[in-house]
Amino acid sequence: MKRNVVRAFDSQSGDHFFLLAAVIAAIAAVLMVTVWGPLQVRVFERATESSGPANLGDWKRVPFVTADGNTTSVAASNGQVRVLTMMYTHCPGVCPLALSTLQRMDSSLTPVQRRQVSIVALSLDPEHDSVGRLREFRDARGVDPRRWIVARPSNEGTRQLAAALGVSYRAMGDDTVDHQSVFVLLGKSGQVLARSSDTRNLDPSFFSALQAAANGN
Repeated sequence: MKRNVVRAFDSQSGDHFFLLAAVIAAIAAVLMVTVWGPLQVRVFERATESSGPANLGDWKRVPFVTADGNTTSVAASNGQVRVLTMMYTHCPGVCPLALSTLQRMDSSLTPVQRRQVSIVALSLDPEHDSVGRLREFRDARGVDPRRWIVARPSNEGTRQLAAALGVSYRAMGDDTVDHQSVFVLLGKSGQVLARSSDTRNLDPSFFSALQAAANGN
């Protein structure tokens, strides 16, 4: 008899234990949803705010040195419609193709439209792209130095501009740079009007946005 009572007591104790564990788990789940989850979201938002675009500063004022040795910035060319890209002079493939696309795009504009547009090509490898090398690259490509800016920011400026334009890049061990190739269209007051990652071809939607901006629309 005693043995049966003990077993019944042990069974009830076990049931109570599992019931208590279930209650604690339910309370923990509620706390995760109502307290911990929102707290974690807010912590993440604060981290994003502190490391994201707020820390980019005014990227349009980041200085860069042109192939002619002049220091300027994106903001300094306000009043013009601009197409921005990032490249480097010893790029083995994608950069020459992107510049050829830009030249086709430029030549497809009317003379009146062309006078409203400048093209800015910024180096992703300022360590190797000296002013002299930029000048050689520009001249070899046959671009118009009156309307094209080929330039090198500082290392920090390159990071800041690449982040602002959405260009991911990393230096490789063989002195090449693995990077995205993009075109970014800026209006006369510096607002971003269009962006294209198809830099091998004449993107119709990007080109239409460029024409509209050059026409003052």
